[in-house]
Order: sequence, then structure tokens, then C-alpha cells
Amino acid sequence: DNTLLKKLKKVSSKDLFALAKTDTVARRIVRDDIGTLNAIGVANAINAYDPEIVIFGGIIAKSNPELILKPIEEKVDNYLINRKPKLAMSKWKFEGKLLGAASDFLQQERGTGIS
Repeated sequence: DNTLLKKLKKVSSKDLFALAKTDTVARRIVRDDIGTLNAIGVANAINAYDPEIVIFGGIIAKSNPELILKPIEEKVDNYLINRKPKLAMSKWKFEGKLLGAASDFLQQERGTGIS
């Protein structure tokens, strides 16, 4: 198989996800390999903290929900001890981190934040 992915020496995550839209090897790596690792990581957080919801954001996830969220949803049950919470993509485009930072700052200023 002479895919474009094999011709590249270094691949950024941005390039890999862009390539996964047209290249079958890159798509398999993202959906199967990275999807499994993401599912294990998400399951570990769920098992440790038992959240009601896990919200995904960031430019890669928001631009590629079918390559990020879907494989996690399909595989996370294999690694869960706790019940499966709702898995969702953030409704905020890319402002989530700024909102979180602003919220943390305000809580610190009011003395209600975690120190």
C-alpha cells in the first residue's frame, strides 16, 4: 500500500486528521489505534471520578467529531467499571478554555475556588 501517510516522515495531529478524511491507512490509525487509546483514557477518568457527563472540545475534536467522539463511544464500554456517563461535544466553538479560565479567576477572586 503506497499511501501518502507512508511517504511522510513526520506527521502532526492536524495533518493526520486531515489525511484521515481521504487516506484509509490514516483513517484506520485514527479510528482504531488512537480511538482505542482515547477510549482507555476516557474510561480511566470515568472510573476515577464517576462524572455525569464528559464534554469534549478543542480544535481537533470539534473539527473531527466522527474521528474522535464516535470511536470513543464505540469502545469506552470495554474499559468501564462505572456506569457510562453522557459523552458530548462542547457546544462552544473554541471558547471553552477561555470561559473555564474566566470562571476559575472569578472563583479565586471571590474566595470560592479550589486553591
